[in-house]
Amino acid sequence: MITLFFDNPRIGHVLDPDSFAELRFGGIQVQMAHLIQGLLQTREYKIVIISDEPFIYPGVEIRSKAKLIQRGVPILSRWINKNRRKRVFAADTPRRVFLQSHIKDGHMTDEAIFAGVETVFRVNSDSLVDDSHPTSSAYLDLLHSYFSKFDIIICQSAYQQRLLRERWRIEAPIVTMGTKPIQLAVEKSELLWVGRCTPFKQPWLFLELARSFPEHACRMVLSIARSVDADLADALAINAKDIPNLTIERNVSYADMPERYARACAFVSTSLVEGAPNVFAEAGMAATPVFSLAVNPANMLDEGELGACADGNFGYLHNLLRDYLDETPEVRAERQSRAHEFAQSQWSVGRMVESYRRVFEHKANARKSV
Repeated sequence: MITLFFDNPRIGHVLDPDSFAELRFGGIQVQMAHLIQGLLQTREYKIVIISDEPFIYPGVEIRSKAKLIQRGVPILSRWINKNRRKRVFAADTPRRVFLQSHIKDGHMTDEAIFAGVETVFRVNSDSLVDDSHPTSSAYLDLLHSYFSKFDIIICQSAYQQRLLRERWRIEAPIVTMGTKPIQLAVEKSELLWVGRCTPFKQPWLFLELARSFPEHACRMVLSIARSVDADLADALAINAKDIPNLTIERNVSYADMPERYARACAFVSTSLVEGAPNVFAEAGMAATPVFSLAVNPANMLDEGELGACADGNFGYLHNLLRDYLDETPEVRAERQSRAHEFAQSQWSVGRMVESYRRVFEHKANARKSV
C-alpha cells in the first residue's frame, strides 16, 4: 500500500465541482483527477490532497497545510512547527510518495523531504526544461535548483527526456496523459477555443479569427483562476461585442465540456505554452481536429493525424483553418475520423494510470544519473 500526496488544491474543482462557487482548473488538475480515480479503483493507494479548500470525494482525504507559528519562544516554536509539518505527511502505509507538478516556493517539497517522504516531480511543459517559459526566469531558477532534490523526475515526451539527460544528467521515465472517451456528435459546426484566460494563451487572437469566419459559429471557454484573468476576460467581452457569431463562456464545469468538444468542427489553440495538453487530447477524443498557432507538445501535430501547427505564423494558422473549412463535408469527416483514431490510440486513462504505477511502485533509488 502506498500513500500518495498531492499539493494541488484545485483538483477538487474537477472531482467535486458542486463544492465550489467558481470552477478554477487547468489541464494538470484534470490529469490528476483522472489519475486519482484510476488509482482508487486499484485499492492499493491511499490518496491525500493537501488543500485549504475543503471538498468531498469518496476515498480521498483532505488535509490542510501546516499552520506554522511565526512568533513565540524560538525553541518551542521550532518544535511545534516541526511536528505540524510532519503531521501533514503522516501515514500508516509502508511507503509515502509526494507527487508535484509545480513547486511554488519550494516549502512543501522541503517539508516532504524533512518528513522522509519520496518526492516525484512531473515535468508539465516543455518550457520547464528548454527555458522557453514566457514568464519570469525566477521560477525556472528555483525549479532547477530542486532537480537534484527530487527522488524521481518524470516527463511527458522524448524531447523532455533528452533535455533532462543532457542538461541535468537525469534519467526520467516518460508518463503518458490520459483522457476519457467522449460521445461523438452528429453535427459538428463550431470553431472552439478552450483555455486559461491569461496573456500567454493569447485569447484575443481567437477574436480575430471569429471576425474572419463570420459564417461559422465560434465559442470560447475561458478558465478564470485569478482576478487578473477576470480583468482580461472583461476586456475580451467588450472587444467581442461586434462579433455576433462568437459566444464566450467562463469557468464551465469539466462535466459539461465533452459536448462542447463534440459539436466543434475544429479546435483552435493560440497559446504560446501548453502544459499537459489536455485540451488537444480531449478535442481528438471528440473527433475534432486541432489547429495550433505555436504549440506542438511532443510533436503530436507533426504527422497531421491529430491536426496541424502553424509554427507561430498567425496568417498561416488562418490559412490552415480556411483550407480545412473549405473542404467538402466528406474530406472534413475523414480528417475528424483520423483525429479520433489518433487520440484513442494514444491517451486512454488506463494506459496513463499504469504508466504512473510503474513509477510509484519502484523504489525511489530507481532514478539513476548517467
